[in-house]
Amino acid sequence: MKLDRDQIATVSRLSDEWLDLPEDQRLRWRVEAIERYPLLMRAIEAMVSDAALSHVEPELNLTSSDSDNDGPEFSGGQRVGPYRLNYEIGRGGMGTVWLAEQSDENVNRTVALKLPLHHVSQRGLRTRFARERNILAALDHPGIAKMFDAGVSESGQPYMAMQYVRGIPITSHCDGKKMGVCDRVRLCAELLAAVQHAHSNLVVHRDIKPGNILVDDSGRTMLLDFGIAKLLDADTSVTDSAGMSPMTEFAGSALTLDYASPEQVAGHAVSTRSDIYSLGVVLYELLTGRRPYRLRRASKAALEEAVLEQHIQPPSSQIDGAGAEKRGATPRALAKQLRGDLDAIVLKAMAKSPLDRYATAEAFAEDLQRWLRKEPVSAQPDQWTYRVRRLLARRWKLMAVAASIALVLVATSTVAVMQAQEARRASLAAQDETRKAQAVTTFLKDLFNSNTLNQVDPAAARKRTAEQLLDDGAQRMSVSLKDAPELQIALLHDMTVLYAGMRLPNRVVEIAQQAADTARQAYGERDPRTLAEIANVAVWAFSGENDDIGRHALEQVQPELAVLISSGNLAHRQVAARLLDALLADQVFGNVKESLNSARLAEDVYKTLPAAEVDMGRHHILGVVLLRSFALDDAYRHFMLAEQMQEQAKDSQRDSHPAWFAQYFYLTGKYKDADAKLRLAHAMERHNDAGGTRVNDWILNAYAQFLLGTSRASQALELTETGGPQASESIRAQLQSSAFTLNARARALIRLGPVERGLEVLNRADENLLRTYGAPHVGRTTPYARIEGLLELGKLHAAEEQLGVAAEILKQIRGEESTAGRHYWYQRVQLLMAQEKVADARNTLESGRAFLSPPGVGLAEMAMTTWLDAKLMHAEGNDVGALKLLNFEIEQVAKSEDRMFLREWEAKLEESRGVCLQAMGDLIGAQRSFDAALEIYQGIFDPKTSIPVGRVALRLAALHKVAGRPGPAKAFQTQSDAIRRAHPMFSQWVM
Repeated sequence: MKLDRDQIATVSRLSDEWLDLPEDQRLRWRVEAIERYPLLMRAIEAMVSDAALSHVEPELNLTSSDSDNDGPEFSGGQRVGPYRLNYEIGRGGMGTVWLAEQSDENVNRTVALKLPLHHVSQRGLRTRFARERNILAALDHPGIAKMFDAGVSESGQPYMAMQYVRGIPITSHCDGKKMGVCDRVRLCAELLAAVQHAHSNLVVHRDIKPGNILVDDSGRTMLLDFGIAKLLDADTSVTDSAGMSPMTEFAGSALTLDYASPEQVAGHAVSTRSDIYSLGVVLYELLTGRRPYRLRRASKAALEEAVLEQHIQPPSSQIDGAGAEKRGATPRALAKQLRGDLDAIVLKAMAKSPLDRYATAEAFAEDLQRWLRKEPVSAQPDQWTYRVRRLLARRWKLMAVAASIALVLVATSTVAVMQAQEARRASLAAQDETRKAQAVTTFLKDLFNSNTLNQVDPAAARKRTAEQLLDDGAQRMSVSLKDAPELQIALLHDMTVLYAGMRLPNRVVEIAQQAADTARQAYGERDPRTLAEIANVAVWAFSGENDDIGRHALEQVQPELAVLISSGNLAHRQVAARLLDALLADQVFGNVKESLNSARLAEDVYKTLPAAEVDMGRHHILGVVLLRSFALDDAYRHFMLAEQMQEQAKDSQRDSHPAWFAQYFYLTGKYKDADAKLRLAHAMERHNDAGGTRVNDWILNAYAQFLLGTSRASQALELTETGGPQASESIRAQLQSSAFTLNARARALIRLGPVERGLEVLNRADENLLRTYGAPHVGRTTPYARIEGLLELGKLHAAEEQLGVAAEILKQIRGEESTAGRHYWYQRVQLLMAQEKVADARNTLESGRAFLSPPGVGLAEMAMTTWLDAKLMHAEGNDVGALKLLNFEIEQVAKSEDRMFLREWEAKLEESRGVCLQAMGDLIGAQRSFDAALEIYQGIFDPKTSIPVGRVALRLAALHKVAGRPGPAKAFQTQSDAIRRAHPMFSQWVM
């Protein structure tokens, strides 16, 4: 049985109801609960059984498993994979543990073999186990039980072979020996050193508890099951529709709620600070003999609520006689020992918010060591009175004598030490810079020597291009700078920028991959510097439309994102920032919800970096993502920051930035600003493409679409056919096959009047997309233009099919609630009205209103919504209400200083006003509105082929006929008929 978030909440509530009932009412309650929630029958039965068993124990050691251990039974002598089972040494909710032998030609050893339950298909489990095994096997610390192997047997049984440790849980060991507080703290500090080692390798335990911390005969702590929780947790590659994997089906993930952090209980991302919390709970129990939460009812729901909401009492307030005796002290003496510093340390480790906990296990351990040395701890406020008290506690006998001497010595010694350290740092820095300069000089000398007159063909050497010289450098670098990997990587970074400036995206990716390979060889696969280079490959790959390479690189580093973000290490956060750069580059035109979540996370991470590292590129992509999600104020803020940085960096102009900033200005009704930005972007693009290099027709498409949206269809068509006055002949030749330009040209033709020609051009655009980008991109940019043309021609069935294509695309990217979905809502309402499905059209308009005209948009968006609303009101018989809306909107357009950009919408509104007035019997007013609409339409569209012109002419013909004016009626009818005959695909007027 799989439970979604709402079902889990229901089961938790039902659990509380069950436990509050008298015994004689429970049977009836269970029957009624199953009748009310038949889909939760298995969960209710398991919950009832589990709650009945646990009700007697006020302090729970619950796991998230709610099912019985109904997995396969094993016996001694049986083989699982390469292991022979000896005897069972443990059993729990997630499976069994056996002492087993591995004996083959290579290895002969005894292991603790963990055999998790597996209820369903293990598709993808082998691959995941192999990946995690390699990660966990790299942990090499005397305080961590080593993982030898992990896999899946031929019968489908998962197994994990761990180092077999003889010992007892840390709590039992300490209580059995009646260890004092200091000895317990030392053990915990020793344990933290092991945890820090794992965290430094970006591995999180996720299930730290006393049962996973053993103390051997020599008194050394040993941490078990590192990464087992991760192996058993959800596999993102094997999920069902509810987002759950086979291993997280009703049995749940490996998690002990008593020691789980609030973010684990809430189902949020797990990080190294989650382990810090669990270690804090263990320390709390070591010091007091109790766990931190007191429960009114012994249920999982009550414990989850306590972990998430309940205030934690300081350890010193939870002492009783039995606990004090096991620590060799009286209750009063033990409370005094814990009060103050140890209280503060434990409570900081167990803070509800991860950001309020210790940043690292090392910082946690350092505070414990400071307490042992009677030094000030970081968990306490940094006040001079507190520091003096700690100093007196350490050296109270010598303080009186030392006070007079200390004042003199401190000043002189501090200055001397600082001067010595500074001199040493300066010397080392100078030596390092000298070594780097010599290496670079030698490399450049060798590179240019290969292109001098001393070569076999000196004439050819003189003619080598900058690109060829860069290619030579990339090939020679691994040999010439083999002893200086950091220099190799730095120079390769410079090369990627140069290749990018030459519009050679494939070479950019190749060089970025070379840098990543260099980092792997020099630093290892999981070093933060290597992870940063792999993320860099992804960024460049996505920017150059090498999506497959980008996603492959992203898959290698994305699982470490949560750990990197939560790290207190700046280098780790810098890697996280680069990884978020890659995520945003991948998601920016994909899943809108995912991209917005990544953008918000990136904003938080970027704030923790040095200001110089948050460049215009980062602000720009944040602005794009936020704009698509209608977060208009935040988008503007980031666009402005990016623009300020672009103005400062004269050598790093990006044509895409003003083009995207223009999208913001257009959406918010600042049409002159949008026009200026697009003119700038277009000029920059033409300059950047001077000489016939690869044209980025997205800029031209954006400019043409803006011209279409501001009543300048003829200018849009001219731009798509010529490329503008600055375009070279080679660029103009490319415009005849560029997919985005063809799409914009098609929309211009459809809008102007030659609709069939526009649809033909759309077919060419799709052919180009298929040839350039592959099948997945075909149809992504063209359905809305097709729908517009088909609606004009009255081809309602074909338009409905195309709307289905658009809906599927939006579903894939979750884009209905974004700027990407605005065309969809607009055209869907139009189609439903044309099909006379008035109620459906009204429901659709109300559903999409928030995305058609969200707060802050300009007059064009408001006019669009008003036009749809008024047409629907007319269809609903409410012409008075429709006329009121139309009059107000027409007045707003007429008095706007941006009226020239809104001429097409003014015509549409006037036409609709004429329809309402005619229906109300005001023929003079209707004629006046139709004449105004026709005049505007004929001024911006082709009067011989424009279907809107023909439609209004048809309306005027009918109006004059009713008014008894046969001459004008015939003239307008003739005009309308001629336009209809100009369209061989015409089916009906869409009025």
